[in-house]
Amino acid sequence: MKKGFTLVETIIYIGIISIVLVAFVRFVLSISTAREKNFVVAEVQDQARHAMDVLGQRIRLADSILTASSTFDVDPSVLALTMTSSTINPTVFQLTADNGILQITEGSGSAVSITGDNLRVTRFLVTDTTSSSPRGSAHVYLEVEYNNLSGDPRLDFSQEFQTTMGLRQ
Repeated sequence: MKKGFTLVETIIYIGIISIVLVAFVRFVLSISTAREKNFVVAEVQDQARHAMDVLGQRIRLADSILTASSTFDVDPSVLALTMTSSTINPTVFQLTADNGILQITEGSGSAVSITGDNLRVTRFLVTDTTSSSPRGSAHVYLEVEYNNLSGDPRLDFSQEFQTTMGLRQ
């Protein structure tokens, strides 16, 4: 009696092992892609939420909205606020360029980025809603997208954020 594998058995074993390996590799790649996509979504949401928090905090602390130095209802807008403290007066929010990084300039200081390099603010639109509020308010609309340098279409993601914030005064 001969011991060993026949050619047919060897081909069947190789076929079964190949199918299992291909399925495993596809599963690992699927998990990796999902992980990257979740990172992109979380990054966009975290940075946009941070930007909206900074905007909201400064608007609530402001004495008034500087309408002469602001540009409303155009993209990209510029929002200038009068602050009580002379060291941060005026406080100005603007983009570095169209589809750029959102920045804040407080007083005579230099501009500080609120959003990172891996995001692009594709729309920054501010509407002065002071007429509908006795204290003064502004409606802020942000559209933020991930700066997908890899070119992988699976990592393209953008999201819109908007809120109306009032001055405390």
